[in-house]
Amino acid sequence: MNLIEECGGLTWPRSRSAASLGVMTQPIDVIESREALLDGYDKAIRNALDLTDASRTLVANSPAIALAVAQIALEEVGKAYLLLHAGSLGADPAAWRGFWKAWRNHERKSGAGFMFEWFNPVQVQLTGPDGKTWDGFPIRASFLAEKNAGLYLEIDGRSGRFVAPRDAVESGEALSRLTAVMMLASTALKLLDVIRDTDTDFRFNAVSAIVARLEARFTLQQDVHKLLDEFGTQSPAHGLLVRDLKAAFPACWRATPQGAG
Repeated sequence: MNLIEECGGLTWPRSRSAASLGVMTQPIDVIESREALLDGYDKAIRNALDLTDASRTLVANSPAIALAVAQIALEEVGKAYLLLHAGSLGADPAAWRGFWKAWRNHERKSGAGFMFEWFNPVQVQLTGPDGKTWDGFPIRASFLAEKNAGLYLEIDGRSGRFVAPRDAVESGEALSRLTAVMMLASTALKLLDVIRDTDTDFRFNAVSAIVARLEARFTLQQDVHKLLDEFGTQSPAHGLLVRDLKAAFPACWRATPQGAG
């Protein structure tokens, strides 16, 4: 049944509520099922890939919209990372409150998407005809500002003129975001394959523990492989997992400090 909502003397039919569509409206405090977390991870990545496909079809003629769609895809990749990390939260209510706070925060989700570079430190750098370079990181004040630039008419505080998204976003910026998200989503999907290859419950818990360790203690990118090698000594199953991670992400073991040989 349509609802009628009043605003300023105007009325219009509003679409059905989430509850009427069968969508869960009550908050879930804790997700204890590993199967549910892994299913959410899978769906987040699949949705990110669908969004990158859509962005790719738009980038040539509508780079602003392509940028916004690719940015939303980045948030979905970030959700996958949050769900992976959630496997280490247990039933701690405070930890889960932090999880849901991050889940609703655009900046946190976008930043979380880049955390997959811990496993696969490969970045795509683009160079335009004018020599300008793009490395996948936002050129604006925030990830949210990037998404908004691709969607909404804004006013330039310096000139006092309105700026449409089509005039605010260069194709290089859209391509930079799109290629970065495609790389991150590919890494997340490969990681899912490693987890599901054998003994899925163990591997999900183990990779979640690795992520929790990286979150808890600052680790230089070039030292991540050392942490993984040490992790692999805990048991034969850990060793097999690290062997498969090394096969999937050899760049992690090749990472060196900038300027080193």
